[in-house]
Amino acid sequence: PSTLLKRASAFRKFVAWFDKTGMGGDSNLRPLPLDEEVVWAYFKWLKEQRQIAAKGFTVPSSFLEAVRFGKFTLDLVGTDSILCSRRLLGFAALEKQAMGPSRQAPGMELEHLKRLHEILKSDANNIDKLGAACFLICIYGRARWSDVRFVERVEIEEGETLTLYTAEHKTAAVGLRRQQFLPIVVPWNGVVTDDWMNVFLTLYACVGLDITKKPLGPLLPAPRLDGTFCARPLTTSEAADWLRALLNGTSNFESFRSHSMKATLLGWCARAGLDKESRAVLGHHCSALNGSEVVYSRQLQIRALRKLGHILRRVRAGQSLEDEAMRDYGLVRTPMPFTPVCAARTPGVQEVGQPPAEAAAAAAEVDTVKAAVEAAVEAEEIQSVKEEVLDEALLEKAAEDLTLFPVECVSAGVVEIESSSGSSSSSSSYESSSSDDSPVANRGRVVFTEHVPEGRDFFKHIKSGIVHSCKVGETVSVCKLNMGANFKLLARTFHFRHPKCLRCFPKDSDRIRSVEQLTDSLDGFLKRARSS
Repeated sequence: PSTLLKRASAFRKFVAWFDKTGMGGDSNLRPLPLDEEVVWAYFKWLKEQRQIAAKGFTVPSSFLEAVRFGKFTLDLVGTDSILCSRRLLGFAALEKQAMGPSRQAPGMELEHLKRLHEILKSDANNIDKLGAACFLICIYGRARWSDVRFVERVEIEEGETLTLYTAEHKTAAVGLRRQQFLPIVVPWNGVVTDDWMNVFLTLYACVGLDITKKPLGPLLPAPRLDGTFCARPLTTSEAADWLRALLNGTSNFESFRSHSMKATLLGWCARAGLDKESRAVLGHHCSALNGSEVVYSRQLQIRALRKLGHILRRVRAGQSLEDEAMRDYGLVRTPMPFTPVCAARTPGVQEVGQPPAEAAAAAAEVDTVKAAVEAAVEAEEIQSVKEEVLDEALLEKAAEDLTLFPVECVSAGVVEIESSSGSSSSSSSYESSSSDDSPVANRGRVVFTEHVPEGRDFFKHIKSGIVHSCKVGETVSVCKLNMGANFKLLARTFHFRHPKCLRCFPKDSDRIRSVEQLTDSLDGFLKRARSS
């Protein structure tokens, strides 16, 4: 629908100009079929408007794209004379060239988000409060405004998240992706301590909108003057004008566009030191982890969402994003990019005519730069290992909370965990007779075993956990990776199902190759967990 709306908008603007100028008054001309002379007059009018408003450089190119779309999709009459006109094509190219480099939409700062929160909890009219709340939904959901133009359904997890499922978004393509919904996950807690999400849900129902309707349609329909809503969604340009009007009085509010809502938290994550993969997942980019499956899976976004929650919690506490990120590396501020002036010199070789003292200083400077680079790389590896250790500690703590006994005793089989724990007294007395005959299965039992084949060694990457295969005594895997300090040699027998390299194990039958297989695997795991 976005393509159709864009093409129709180009034709609508042309027809509106034609009717306004009265082109067909004396000559009985019509806007359709297209005439090359009429379109040329339209292009000259566009240039005059562009010189006045200093914008609209791409309108001629968009019109030609709409004409090309009409020719090949609708078999529109009169398009050949337009698409073959050299002066129209050259005019559109020169106008687009005059625009210069594209200017990215800037992200908002903390004061702008607080302004939207203030409007939401103020005594302003409900329409402005609803607009501020929907803008906050897009900001915290890292979504484009076009992503919420048609929402299929909304899932609410009280106190946790609000998830919007949409199939009409920029990431969608033909085929399978059109049949998958993009989950836009909005954290329940923002940059303020107020329960703004419940305020939004109450306000949404108060203005006559139903958040539980399936399909929901536009998250924010275009409002009317009488306080009701149209059936059409609010356009991108209307949303940008409304956003700037709400932020009037704050710093740099004139520069914000609709895409600023998506760029805000992604920019914060970059300043906080979040890795590229997590930022790609949060931004719903297909480049995330070399595939788009993670973008369309609600469960696979949990790790990135947890990191985003830490950043929002840090902002609520009044801490600086950048300082907190640099503290993990032992730095106070972000180091400036630099190019060593002595990088082109060879250490230990004295230049002709150079004093020995200067040569020694240059060599020492080279050694200092090398040591700094090695220290930065080592710090990054330590940070990655620290994150894995923290995750393991949290898992062990959660495992200990499941039972009154230490997790080591449960793993060793000394203490059995009853499958009926947590049930009512009536059910426990009924099942007590059968539990005497068949002992309850032990959760610490070994359910998977794999042996390393003779003549091969398996190495696991300490960060990603992917297993690679090498010949015994060699340090280069089948996929041509060097098994360096980032890889750990596995034992000849292990009991964990590690993810494996596609090139090193091309015939692995247990590999999950699609979202459907992942869902089936998770369902099977849950069934085994309940039955054990």
